[in-house]
Amino acid sequence: MWAFAFGEPQAVVDGNVYRVLARYEGIDTPIDTTQGKHLFAAVAQAHIPHDRAADYNQAIMDFGALQCTPQSPACAGCPLQESCVAFREKRTAQLPVKSKRTAQRERHFTYVFIRLKQGGARGEQSLAMHRRGKGDIWQGLWEPLLVEDSALPSISGQWTLLKKDMKHVLTHQIIFASAYLVDVADATALPEGCQWVSLNQVESLGKPRLVERLMDLLPE
Repeated sequence: MWAFAFGEPQAVVDGNVYRVLARYEGIDTPIDTTQGKHLFAAVAQAHIPHDRAADYNQAIMDFGALQCTPQSPACAGCPLQESCVAFREKRTAQLPVKSKRTAQRERHFTYVFIRLKQGGARGEQSLAMHRRGKGDIWQGLWEPLLVEDSALPSISGQWTLLKKDMKHVLTHQIIFASAYLVDVADATALPEGCQWVSLNQVESLGKPRLVERLMDLLPE
């Protein structure tokens, strides 16, 4: 996750890093300008610990993907809250700045929470989850069965509509998400890529903020 420039460790600067640094340092120079790219590269390089460059690069990218997200960042529990300029000045929604607006793509997601209720105790329940692959948003994060632009799967169980068209805004996309809960009586065959994960373990998995919002709607 890092390279060498003139024999020195080189900081990685991607979309997550731009966002974290812009908010933490309160930088309002547009990130899509030559000036902005040079500035953020210099700031990122100034922060990098030369003896742990790989750890730093991976950590700041993960921090941007999981904590300092484009929409609804988890500021309340952020360990950098006290020293974050954007949080102090209430500017997290305004940073980072882009000089050019990008057209937002509209998408419609339907999530199907397949739940196995083993004995009824919350700690014994399991959800069918899968990990998102490369080539789309939220790569590497976990979510329930996702249906986009296709019919709902045929799963035997008790179906409950949790939410219809919850709006979730990303930098380049607007997602309208609906969600269903399907309580199944046994460990039925799961859709390809899904696996059973206990609810306790699901809590610790990295998940998109949208999925976390929908999980809050799950009944006991």
